[in-house]
Amino acid sequence: MVTTVEKIEIDPEIFKTISKIAKNENTTEKQLINDVLKKEFANVKKNNSPDFFDLVGKFTADKPFNAVEDLKKMRNGEL
Repeated sequence: MVTTVEKIEIDPEIFKTISKIAKNENTTEKQLINDVLKKEFANVKKNNSPDFFDLVGKFTADKPFNAVEDLKKMRNGEL
């Protein structure tokens, strides 16, 4: 694990909440913040960046088409 030292400003009320949660969960504020950030970044990546192989086979077309030709038509305003 790479450790970097950065200063961030956290709203005092939010930090109080973080401290209470950390105390209830028997952990540190630092560990709690890291865990929450990891979880949220994983959700963002999962929700916004589907892997190509996750998409294969999920969509079907009624009839065959040429993606290159259709893209050219779209760019020219024909579709």
